[in-house]
Amino acid sequence: MELTNELVVMAPIQVKGSLSPGNIYDLTLIDFYAKTRQMQGFKVSVPIFWNVNGLPVLNMMQKQGLPLSRETRNEFVNKCIRDGLEILKKHYINFDEQIKDDEISPMISKFIETYSKSIILRGPISIAICEKCGSDFGTDAEIILCKICGGSVSMQVRDVLFQKVSRDDVSNKIGRINIYPTGAKKELITFNESMPEEYNICLTKRREYTISYAGFDLDPRFIVMLTPALVDGMYSRRVYFHGDIIKKFSYYSLCHLPDRFLPTDIVCHGVLLDKYGRKIRWQDIDEDLLNQFNNLPKNDLRAFLLKRNVSKDVLIDFETIHGNLREQDILRNRMDGILGYSDCLESSLPFLVLRKEFFEAVDRYFYGVAYDKMLKIVDLLENKTGESIHNEERKFLDQLRYLYFGEYHGIKN
Repeated sequence: MELTNELVVMAPIQVKGSLSPGNIYDLTLIDFYAKTRQMQGFKVSVPIFWNVNGLPVLNMMQKQGLPLSRETRNEFVNKCIRDGLEILKKHYINFDEQIKDDEISPMISKFIETYSKSIILRGPISIAICEKCGSDFGTDAEIILCKICGGSVSMQVRDVLFQKVSRDDVSNKIGRINIYPTGAKKELITFNESMPEEYNICLTKRREYTISYAGFDLDPRFIVMLTPALVDGMYSRRVYFHGDIIKKFSYYSLCHLPDRFLPTDIVCHGVLLDKYGRKIRWQDIDEDLLNQFNNLPKNDLRAFLLKRNVSKDVLIDFETIHGNLREQDILRNRMDGILGYSDCLESSLPFLVLRKEFFEAVDRYFYGVAYDKMLKIVDLLENKTGESIHNEERKFLDQLRYLYFGEYHGIKN
């Protein structure tokens, strides 16, 4: 059987001073999924996308009192990415390549010329423009105050690049995509049905740092949606992973991407909540919460996140989370004892313990990836101890440990 080439995509990460707990959760799920698929024998590509265009970077620089020069901006962005890569390494998260959206101007222009030129129009349409600073905000007539200076916003006719979007066309695309869980698909359908039968999406925005095409500055959001299509290679499967950003990422991807680059599968997972049930947002994250999260043991945190039901939100309550992490630490030590990596009094525990723990993670995962293979192998191992494990069985159990805890002692392949 010919192997499937698979591209795994997450929404581009907004460059910032420190990766947020939400970023770590997103990437942990993606890393587990990709490595499981690779263990099954599939060819899987996992790029990471950095969003460095738009206002957030400038706002962060202003907050830190940095001069808004191009040179200083590049230094700030590069430092944020270097720090981010170090954090990913500590969390045992791997990827194949990285793409920054301030370095893809030639690729974007070529992509538009090749695949999107016929659907991108130029002409006068009404867009929301700030009467004070001149910033524009697309075709959304509900925006009345400028997000930059606070001035009044009014609809004005301007010559721009735009795209006509059909509600029926988006509906047809939704019908061709596998979306997990079913509630996410219903949410996407409901949002699409709330849109006009046909309307214009403005593809340009007046911003100091963004990519230009045909003499127009492109909307950073439009660039974000096209970026996953720039990854080299022909993929028979494109799996999109993200949290509660159905409208921003899934919907606009369906609006802007040509059919051949559409996701074949979309996995929508829950988000991280603080102990008060509020979504943990990187823009206003509590510094103490961030420090506590960063100080958790990385391998046990990975296992803790993988044990959650991915379609539901995860509560990060530090008054109770340490007890959960202790459970993962005990499991990891048991596995190390069975595999001979450490002395453990409970090394002769039946594999039923491990089977239960791993299946809690895998059963809840996207369509039970790798379930059949795990079932077959773990059944063989169920009542064996370290001394009676065959080499192939030991190798597979080692791979399971690698998936679950990130660390690795032996040979992964």
